Amino acid sequence: GKQWYQRRVRASKLWNTYHRAEDVPTACAKTLADLKLNYLDLFIIHWPVCMEPHTGQGLFPVDGNGETMMDSKSPSFAETWGALEKLVDEGKCKNIGLSNFNIKQIEEVLKVARVKPACLQVESH
Repeated sequence: GKQWYQRRVRASKLWNTYHRAEDVPTACAKTLADLKLNYLDLFIIHWPVCMEPHTGQGLFPVDGNGETMMDSKSPSFAETWGALEKLVDEGKCKNIGLSNFNIKQIEEVLKVARVKPACLQVESH
């Protein structure tokens, strides 16, 4: 019979509180440590939304009114993408991609991308 090559794709997503360039390597390192891996096949920006990092509130930081805290520095997609490209250069990620980005947001990334997005994952209900 035929032999089928099987390999798991090692993929993960960059969460919304890690979009600042200085936080991207930390997020990747944590993911690699959690999964006990040396590299990812694919690392995707989870959402085109930047939430306030370093609040100690976990994945969904909220203010005193219970409203989601958006990142006060508002890092651009170019900043985040550039940090992801460095992970590719370092061999920590083989490919990088986008998730839930619209056409305008994708075009913004493509204008600055040295490493083109390997995928666009879209959540649909």
